[in-house]
Amino acid sequence: MENYEGENKDGWDADLDGDPELVRAGESTWTQVDHKKLPLLKKKQAAPILPPSAQHHPRPPFPVQRLWRGSRGQPLGDSKRPKARKFEADPDNAGKKAWRARQPYKDTVVVPLAIAGAIRDNLAGLALDQGCFLACVDGVGLGLWGTSSDVSEAKRRILSAIGNDRSQKNSSFRKLGSLTPKLRQRAETRFRNDVKRNCYRQIPLPEELFDAIGTFHWPHLEYRPEDVLGPSYEALDPVRMDCECYINYHSDIHSFLVLGGSKQVQAALLRIRRTCFQLTAQSINPVRLALTHWRASIVPSLVSLEPYYGPNTITASIEDVKDVDYSPRGEVAVTDASALEDATKRSILNVERARMTLENALKKIHFYIGTITLVIRLGTFVLRQWAPPEAGVYELEEYEDMTKESQFRGEVTEELGNVDDHVLPLVQAANKLLVPQDVMTATLADVRPKFSAVFSFEDGAGDLLLIKSWHEEEGSEASVDQLVEGKDRWVRVDRDTGKATHLATIALTDLHTGSAWQFDITATRAVDEAKIEHAYTDFSKGVKIKPDVALGSANERFVNWKSVVPVKSLRQEVQYRYNIAQTDYTLDLVRFQDSKFPAGQSTIRKLPPEVSKSCWGLSVSRAEWATMFSKNERLPIGTYADWPDDMATWFPPDFACDSESSDGFLQLVNKLEQIDKLFHPKRENGKQGQSDLPEVVNQE
Repeated sequence: MENYEGENKDGWDADLDGDPELVRAGESTWTQVDHKKLPLLKKKQAAPILPPSAQHHPRPPFPVQRLWRGSRGQPLGDSKRPKARKFEADPDNAGKKAWRARQPYKDTVVVPLAIAGAIRDNLAGLALDQGCFLACVDGVGLGLWGTSSDVSEAKRRILSAIGNDRSQKNSSFRKLGSLTPKLRQRAETRFRNDVKRNCYRQIPLPEELFDAIGTFHWPHLEYRPEDVLGPSYEALDPVRMDCECYINYHSDIHSFLVLGGSKQVQAALLRIRRTCFQLTAQSINPVRLALTHWRASIVPSLVSLEPYYGPNTITASIEDVKDVDYSPRGEVAVTDASALEDATKRSILNVERARMTLENALKKIHFYIGTITLVIRLGTFVLRQWAPPEAGVYELEEYEDMTKESQFRGEVTEELGNVDDHVLPLVQAANKLLVPQDVMTATLADVRPKFSAVFSFEDGAGDLLLIKSWHEEEGSEASVDQLVEGKDRWVRVDRDTGKATHLATIALTDLHTGSAWQFDITATRAVDEAKIEHAYTDFSKGVKIKPDVALGSANERFVNWKSVVPVKSLRQEVQYRYNIAQTDYTLDLVRFQDSKFPAGQSTIRKLPPEVSKSCWGLSVSRAEWATMFSKNERLPIGTYADWPDDMATWFPPDFACDSESSDGFLQLVNKLEQIDKLFHPKRENGKQGQSDLPEVVNQE
């Protein structure tokens, strides 16, 4: 029992087929005990389910003497396990600590019931700004805790705010009538209930008796409770109030003690348990898979490495680039029928492996708190950490074995790759594959663009991103002069990487051209706009775009803003959105350009940014994915998102197919192959000219 919850957590983090148990109150076996004993919740742990290949056919490790190489001088080694984030909760100041300890209040404030709800919510903020705490006191009104000087200043500000609000109402409206007896009784009942619920955030009274006492052994070695829940464990306040229980931590037994009614204690214990699952979900190891997938009848027998030059800066040329990425390319077609059959079977199994991995990844993020997105990107597969071929080229099986090693790292580029600039006409001509998203739009060529800008601001807690968007007003006659600005989105990215957190990355690569479809599950932290500093909100108001410039020039900046705060980076986008025929999948074709601004710049002294050449990106998604993941964005503590995690829901079959007998995931993969052939038509018949084969690069 010493590390029971730690083992429970680790068992879920293994490659299990199922999700963590979604236990609801009343579905577990509970043992009723007297007040001197602790209730014991028993749970059997299932052994981790390993793939059949790992159970019966263990793959020998890579030779120890073989050296691994990292791209762009990056250090080698396995990625670090993400750390669990602290739950967001206002930390206790001196006044709040005194209130939790049931010390007497220093002063009171009487708030008229006629005051609007908005200003009543602001009163607590005024008290916190002065280092005090404001709470309801039954029979008195609102009490103030803190030092005498702070309480006096806080009361003065609160009374001033109340007076200003009432004077504004008197000058603008007629005098408010008194509350009817029924409304007054209703208001008093709400007040008493608020006082009662808030009492559970304090320590219990010594003479108070309880129907049940429960204990939860906390995995303190993995997650120090004061680090993730706050010094006073204030993150558990919603659990205390919702379940009407007292929750205290006893460090000598590393357990939370829960006191209250029998059903309430059971519900609170389950909420605390799910809080552990939420912490584990934030720190699970990301899933990375790099799989081969043949989209033609020819399979290569050798794999070489071809230099790949990404979007360079506008002023640079290929000769100026010192750090080069490498992308795998297939060579010399397999002629042996048996070897060809084996390679083809592995490709089919890789699709199934991608499906299973994606399904397991979805089951593990019910408890994840954050803004989660699932997109499927088309790009070029490049190596980030690999073992160079000993003979200048890899045997096909040698390459596939290397990609399965834990040291291996690879990723799919955001840009489509080394394709020509005629991307938009190719997409506009795919009438059999794509349809306009708007039913009122006649042809693919009539689809109007949308514009967006992603600003990055440096911050110690993780870079802050501002996402702005613009689209044409509905009913406007194909004119960009009338644009409607969308709602601002604020998110925070990982502090160490400066990017979104990758939860699952699964790439299906065709080695004939190096193009790959990558299933990406990423997460950021949602930021409440009310908590954004005024300097950033003022910056957002000053952002303007020039749509005529965006449509006329590919490498000219069309986003302008006032220099209120320094910007770390900017990505400007022109987006064309379509639907895949007979499905509800959305295809986004985006032309984007990145600008990176020098560190340490000021709003007065501007240094020229490093601007990359514009390039095209393509991704596939579903609106339903965003709807289901929206439940994770502001997930209350001790709860989980209850969206379905079966593949039939996430990847439904085509509209014209039978939902029971059709495989929606395979249908999607087939459509992705067709989209890829728009940009790589040479593989249409499974042929590739000898002159198109990449040059062998020796990495020894």
